[in-house]
Amino acid sequence: MNRISSKINNFIDTKISKNLFFAALFIISFIFYDLAVSTILFIFNIGITKFNIFIALFLSIISILFLLKEKNTENIFLSIVIPIVLIAISPFISTIHYDISYDGNTYHKMTIGFLSDGWNPIYEKAEHFDANSKIQMNIKQTENYIWANHYAKASYIFGASIVKVTNNIETSKCINFLSIIAFIFFVLSFKTRFSTLLLIASVITLPTIGTQLFTNYIDGLVYIYFFLIIYLFFAFDKCQLFETKKELLITYFMILVIAINIKFSLFAFAGIYCLGYYIWYLIRLKKGSIDKKFLKQMTLTSIFAVLFAVFVVGLCVYPKNMLENKNPFYPLYGKNKIDIMTRNSPVYFRGKSPVEKYVISMFSRVSNKYSQNDQIIEYKIPFTFNDEEIDYLSLCDLRMSGNGIIYSGIFVISLLLLPFLLIKTFRKDKRIFMLMIIPFIIMIIMIFTMKDIWWARYFPQTHLIFIFDIILLIFNNKLVYRIIFYILFILLMINNIISISKISKYNADYDNIIKSELTYLKESDLSECDFKIYTNESLGIFYNIRDIIADQKVTFVNRSTIMNETNTAHPLFYNKMYWYCLSGEK
Repeated sequence: MNRISSKINNFIDTKISKNLFFAALFIISFIFYDLAVSTILFIFNIGITKFNIFIALFLSIISILFLLKEKNTENIFLSIVIPIVLIAISPFISTIHYDISYDGNTYHKMTIGFLSDGWNPIYEKAEHFDANSKIQMNIKQTENYIWANHYAKASYIFGASIVKVTNNIETSKCINFLSIIAFIFFVLSFKTRFSTLLLIASVITLPTIGTQLFTNYIDGLVYIYFFLIIYLFFAFDKCQLFETKKELLITYFMILVIAINIKFSLFAFAGIYCLGYYIWYLIRLKKGSIDKKFLKQMTLTSIFAVLFAVFVVGLCVYPKNMLENKNPFYPLYGKNKIDIMTRNSPVYFRGKSPVEKYVISMFSRVSNKYSQNDQIIEYKIPFTFNDEEIDYLSLCDLRMSGNGIIYSGIFVISLLLLPFLLIKTFRKDKRIFMLMIIPFIIMIIMIFTMKDIWWARYFPQTHLIFIFDIILLIFNNKLVYRIIFYILFILLMINNIISISKISKYNADYDNIIKSELTYLKESDLSECDFKIYTNESLGIFYNIRDIIADQKVTFVNRSTIMNETNTAHPLFYNKMYWYCLSGEK
């Protein structure tokens, strides 16, 4: 019996694990190649086409076939066929819910729409493209143009490539689903166990990831790619799936390129954490405990990844920002920078240190209060909550206690456990200890120095405390540790599921309204009507409507002009995000 069990475990740890790794690499390479192909075409003044996605898919297939050492049917099926199927269905999954988030329906969806319509961000400003479009959006809040012109664009470019094929703006969100699948496959390839599945479940359901899955927000992506970078350093040190680490270095290269172009903050996180591990590698090199050839390969890979990320995929962002505004991270830094945090921060944060803000946010009641009238800090006892807090969970960008309704209690338990578990690990395996202590120390330094990490969606590092606890508990066979592991896991899943179920119910309610009104549009005779969209800066809804009435004359006007309209207006529906109406009825 033991011999059979041993054979099964050996099969899982070698055959299945290797295939899962290549399946994950296939998905990552698909995203990577789309970004690279699209940007190279931009250089030659060619906008996003319907062929970009298929070129990326073809290159991914060729790359994985080249890397596979064993080309039997089983390997090809698990490493190539399954990822292709997941890629094919991901756009349909992403349309389960409409994106009704504020940011998602302002500059995020607007930028994706501009790119899918042919905007070339290297040579043209977003406002110039809009002014020369057949249908002008007449954007009053010009900051949206600034975000479109200067922010990192990985999710926008990939999303626009998908939309170009599907003609459905909601499918742009499929990068969220694909990135999560890649994360799952990568972690499972490292160690395929039931407890590993529980660890994955606790991560991918974290409120920032789970609540933003069906939106164009990019904070969930920041979380996923940050965790992938941390995972890679564990894999570099422990993974025994390959005779060489060439495949991991290729993965590292592609993930870095994507991460650097998702968000400015992730560029910084990637640089700081990679540097932390690299310093450790240099120390180990002096002691002779690391392969010199591997370190040289990793050094070259890191340099080439940054150069490719900045000067090829990020050509329309970092070099352009530097040339035009003297800072690659404009508009957050540099001359004429835009302060987006002061107006989004609670009034009582003024004058507080970064660590004070972090502690207040962690132990306050769940809320999004940040106006001049909300000047009272509402602390709560961990693991307690009220009905008002539950109501706030319908938002995907919560400010106070944004990690969940009982996360403060989980945080306290995890923080108390970690030093004990790290000391125990130091005695048994100093390399595992270093793999964890490096990011933990960097996280502590950031809490004391970075002023805006209080907002949960901006700081995935907080969850490293819980994740490291779970990993250390998993690999300890004593019953008491197993019990603690399951208690922590259950508590976090309760926390996460409450957040996800609340926002899912909220989305479903609006889905029914939006679907019914768009169906009404589709079935109506609008041949002699001028269709006008009134909005309260929810620019992205324009594309949802245009998907339905692609050949109809559309005028996009700001909601404030509605009082000046003389034509008969028939509101289709109104909520706090959208206003549609028909005018000039026949």
